[in-house]
Amino acid sequence: MGEMPSSPWNPEALPGAAQKLLDGRKRGPNMNEHSFMTVARRKIVRKTPLPGSSKPEAILGAAARVFAAKGYHGSLIADVARAAGVAVGTVYLYFEGKEDLLVTLVRRSLEAYLEECRPLLATEAAGSARLRRLMQLHLVFYERDPVLAKVLQVHLREVEPSIREGIRPALRAVFDGMEEVLRSGIAAGDFDRGLDVKLARKFLFGGLDAVVTSWVLRESGRPLRALLDPLHQMAARSFGAANGDAADSSEIASGGNGRRARRGR
Repeated sequence: MGEMPSSPWNPEALPGAAQKLLDGRKRGPNMNEHSFMTVARRKIVRKTPLPGSSKPEAILGAAARVFAAKGYHGSLIADVARAAGVAVGTVYLYFEGKEDLLVTLVRRSLEAYLEECRPLLATEAAGSARLRRLMQLHLVFYERDPVLAKVLQVHLREVEPSIREGIRPALRAVFDGMEEVLRSGIAAGDFDRGLDVKLARKFLFGGLDAVVTSWVLRESGRPLRALLDPLHQMAARSFGAANGDAADSSEIASGGNGRRARRGR
């Protein structure tokens, strides 16, 4: 695509981001362009509402696995039904078709990513520290779910414009959230006052996207989270931060759940 507490990846289970939104628990709101706050979601009309039941769960998880293995254009609804252990007609009870499956999977995955990013604004100081946490969440989001990562980073590039339009609101919210992190860093005096926020966001997202895609294609054997510190240092210094400091190794080993001590500037 070009753009959550860790748990072991289970290839038979629904991808983590979608699972969180389909497991029957209360769903969190989407975010807006100003720091991951709430906005109305884009609705996809379907024949039957998508409940938190096991069948749509299985169907959406199967779709992710099938798309990852065969690509979007190489996949059939029959393949998804077979992988989910349901009849073809059952898929159409919950989804309009293959496009609806992909749009739902991607949009909800991005919504879950944004929901996880929301605490970032309250727990990290504006500037370099907040930027680092955002980059950490981005890398861990993909690393813990290789199936979903392949769909987002490889096969989503192959789809028609109508599908890209379906996910545009959620993707725009990701971009807007990144821009807000940059703006808050400028306001705090940590980033250059003359920083072009939109250009900096393209630099940030594009760099992360290239690194994740390389990892998905197995061009790099290193864990994504192991790349966090050098990536953060390059980005923070490019944006004008005097101190693109690194986390200690214990935080990286723990998946970034621990809080690092901030160094004074």
